[in-house]
Amino acid sequence: MSQFFDYSKYYNLLYKDKDYSGEINYVESLIRRFHPSAKSILDIGCGTGIHASLLADRGYTIHGMDLSNEMLTLANQKRKSNLTFSQGNIQNFKLNRKFDVITSLFHVMSYQTSNEAVALSFQSVFDHLDDEGVFIFDCWYGPGVLLDLPKVRIKRMEDERLKVLRITEPLMDINRSTVEVNFEVNVFEKQTEERQTVSEKHFMRYFFQNELYLFAEAAGLSIADIYAWLSETKPNDSSWYITVICRKIK
Repeated sequence: MSQFFDYSKYYNLLYKDKDYSGEINYVESLIRRFHPSAKSILDIGCGTGIHASLLADRGYTIHGMDLSNEMLTLANQKRKSNLTFSQGNIQNFKLNRKFDVITSLFHVMSYQTSNEAVALSFQSVFDHLDDEGVFIFDCWYGPGVLLDLPKVRIKRMEDERLKVLRITEPLMDINRSTVEVNFEVNVFEKQTEERQTVSEKHFMRYFFQNELYLFAEAAGLSIADIYAWLSETKPNDSSWYITVICRKIK
């Protein structure tokens, strides 16, 4: 089963409280700071295309890429003249073009749990980045994860059609810096009164700064800065997520 195969049906509802506009304001502020002349963006792991669509509305030419065809079915409803989508894996995609900026948000890099997967992902980004381009991504941050360990969580959301209850149960492997995230999504269809339960496992990796520098440099990239997510301050042990900005090594 592909990642988010069933989950994609309820994805937008589960994350309707996510501040997409605020996140794009933040990402665009980084683009303006690190590559003010940027015009083209590749958004890896675009999901249902909300981030990409908001960036397109600001005048950038955007190509969104995702592993899940089910997610892309929803994303393609947002297509416009400066916004296109395709299916691809961050580890081995080939688009035969380069971009001023490559973004990868919502912890796509943390889904790369093996060293080989991380190395291949950085190399793919390098191959598609202009010489002056920047790579902006977020990921789980080791010090924050280890200080505030993942817990069982329950989330309830509903709209005019569905009620969704999601139970999240984590299983950590501290020797591999990974977390097996087990989702149970219980869905109630209001009109038909039908119920469905979807179970999925998402395998995530948390990173430490030294290893990120090594992975980036091995692929020909240098890390320009690392911030706590949605800020321009250095991360600390209360930072669960970080933002990493890379350039090509000159």
